Amino acid sequence: MPRKVDPYALICNPTKTTLTAPCGIALGFGPGPGLRSAIFWNRVGSLFSSYRPAVAVLTLFDAKDTHHPVALTTRSTKWEPNLATAHYTAPGLALEERRTALKAGLRCLLKLKSTAARPRDWVLFFHGQALQWEFFDYQRGLSEPQVTCTIEPHLRRVRVVQPHPHSGLPALNSIQTVTLSHKLSAYGFGQDEGDLHALWHDHGCLACLRMRLGQVGGRLPQPVGAGPSARPPQDEPERKIEDPLLTFAHRHPLYYFAVRLHLEPGEMALMSIATQYQTDDEGGKLAGAYDGTAPDEWQEHLQYDVPQLDCSDRELMRYWYYVWYILAANRTASGAHVKHPFTAPSKYLYWGPWIWDGYFHVLGEMWLRDAQVAKDSIRAVLAMQFPNGFLPVCSGSQYRMCFHDEVPGYSPPGGKGGYASYVPPKLAAYKERQHPFEAELSYSQGGRQAKLVVNEKTQTPLIGVAAADFCELRGDKAFAAEVAAPLWAYEEWLWRRRTDSKGRFILWHGDESGWDNATRHYPVPAKPFDVQVHALMHREALLRLARMAGGAPWEAELERRIALTRAALRTYWDKRDRWHYDFAAKGDGEQNGRRRRQIAPSGLFALLVEQSAETVKWCLNALADERVFAAPNPIPTLARCDPAYAPHGWGWNGPVWLQVNFFTIVGLLNAGQYAAAFKLWERTRALIIRDSQPYSHEMYDPETGTGMGCPDYSWQAMINHLIIHRFAGAGLDGRTLAPALPTGMSRLAVSNLPGSLSSLALERRGKRVVITAAFAEATAPMVITAGLGEAARVTAHGEAWESADGSRWTPRDATSPREQWEIIVTCR
Repeated sequence: MPRKVDPYALICNPTKTTLTAPCGIALGFGPGPGLRSAIFWNRVGSLFSSYRPAVAVLTLFDAKDTHHPVALTTRSTKWEPNLATAHYTAPGLALEERRTALKAGLRCLLKLKSTAARPRDWVLFFHGQALQWEFFDYQRGLSEPQVTCTIEPHLRRVRVVQPHPHSGLPALNSIQTVTLSHKLSAYGFGQDEGDLHALWHDHGCLACLRMRLGQVGGRLPQPVGAGPSARPPQDEPERKIEDPLLTFAHRHPLYYFAVRLHLEPGEMALMSIATQYQTDDEGGKLAGAYDGTAPDEWQEHLQYDVPQLDCSDRELMRYWYYVWYILAANRTASGAHVKHPFTAPSKYLYWGPWIWDGYFHVLGEMWLRDAQVAKDSIRAVLAMQFPNGFLPVCSGSQYRMCFHDEVPGYSPPGGKGGYASYVPPKLAAYKERQHPFEAELSYSQGGRQAKLVVNEKTQTPLIGVAAADFCELRGDKAFAAEVAAPLWAYEEWLWRRRTDSKGRFILWHGDESGWDNATRHYPVPAKPFDVQVHALMHREALLRLARMAGGAPWEAELERRIALTRAALRTYWDKRDRWHYDFAAKGDGEQNGRRRRQIAPSGLFALLVEQSAETVKWCLNALADERVFAAPNPIPTLARCDPAYAPHGWGWNGPVWLQVNFFTIVGLLNAGQYAAAFKLWERTRALIIRDSQPYSHEMYDPETGTGMGCPDYSWQAMINHLIIHRFAGAGLDGRTLAPALPTGMSRLAVSNLPGSLSSLALERRGKRVVITAAFAEATAPMVITAGLGEAARVTAHGEAWESADGSRWTPRDATSPREQWEIIVTCR
């Protein structure tokens, strides 16, 4: 029986600071006090839509010395889902901070308590800054637009308006408001933090200056009374203050405001500061108040809505529940274009639905109790589809995202590329151009017709594989019928526009493989090996969907394409070097449709679809060779001996990306190479768990193991899928059990599973492995024992099972099914 664990307690972490609300549009991160940093997504595009790394950073002053900050000492910190708390002290003051994420913003509650023996005045000084990120935020080549910042003292509020001069849309602004619960005692503007230090040094933190411009801003009067620390008499009405608005425009304006607070000995005061975001287009403001997700909601979700894990590896259990938290936390609001909620890869900088990211997300979401989550993620990807069947790599949820790219080997018509434009969801017309990377669309804008030439940039076609796996697990024939039609339209586009006569995918941008800047892709066009593998997986999954849905008129044609694609894969094998290289599609010399002789781990993906002895041998050799993939932290995305190997920093020419490890582990298991698969799993585990805590990053340095890129990545859901489906061995058909218990793991149990199989537990006892399985209805299962070792016999409830090949075992009496099984596998 699985042991009782508290998932909520397992994932609480004293060092983590990232906060976001499910379906929220803001991410807060960084240690306090105050709202340190935040990124807001304006739902227009998928990348870097608005970047605001500082909101309301708190600096404390003693009112008797407004020129020198008071040092705060951190006493304790705690993170739990959607709530970060911290305690600080200074001489004479104790400060408690509670930060939460809201659906459209962030909130910080400060509790201050005087520990001084006499009355004291304090100044709480807050500052923030709006920065912009050029990438996909406005057309390349344009200067950064001016951001307008307005301080409204009478409302205790700062309002920041950032223009987004996107090509294809009318004027659009994102709007941030920062609101304080207390009246402002000082406020002003600057351009950077150096201005703040100059302000404190020259004028003190209560000065109201428009710094560097030398213009004095508004100053609120001192409280009425005998001295600066006195409060106005309780029976005296407060003076009405008419404060003019103070406005400052700059490419990255810095704003500040301060509050003067009087505390008697032992007195306590509460102060709150909140920020909210929206855009000024229709639907730009998320409707309804939302106060984040309460602890009891998270506790219920982690205990009842997700599969439960009990195993001998407690650190892995902590990681397991962290992954389920991230999947929920990175859930993203729908919009006018993508009308289904979906999971963002990371709310740090990647929003929007993505084709292959969506595949990895659904691998985890398909195991949730609520089937709607995975279905909506798949629907969100399909919602991006254009009228001719083309599926773009990604999009915003509010508008269609259109690409105007420029890469080595391709120049866009009409000038320089490298930017994105956005158009309304409804198109007036759409027409493919002769070039296979180009199309022309028209749409209505302000009562007139507008036209754009855009790139048809897709991504490796895996979302159909996720859909087929989901439908098989849940037995959902209706959903299979729903998604088969748009996926066939996508397949028709792929075959017509992006497939050569031998059935090989033609790539026109590195993004299309997911390996964005991999040097093996350039110059374009190219025919990468890994995308051919994924195209085969996509076509086989589409055939599964059609058959689950009751048939389709295009099945015979799809079978023909599958055979052609499988035959095309064999053309990638280089007999001289014994490796699957990519092909160039055109060029000079070696690039003239010939092999690109860069050894990349994409060649390992052959194990996903075929496992010949020769392929297996040379894949194992590459994994063991220090000149190739045997880095201290495998698997690098380019052989270490390659001149382009660049392990440090962002990219696909060296850093470790978890998808590559995942596909390789699965391929090794498919090939029966369990020892190699478990060894790679242990090295992968060391990357994603550090100091006993989850270590989730976009990628990792293969030489040092350092996490790089964005944190809190949703595609780590693939690890939970790997544990359920491949290590525990829960088959998608609800009947087949194919466990592969990693070396060193003596116990592994998963429960609260959807579908026919509700729980599955493995326990190693010497040469025996005890499998306990519970089914929703009476079942006669089949057990594949190869992942446990060479089986001498299999018994259950006192009866011996039989096997024709020594690996696949079934009860001798298949007419006596059970709901509960205890199966004992005895290995030689």
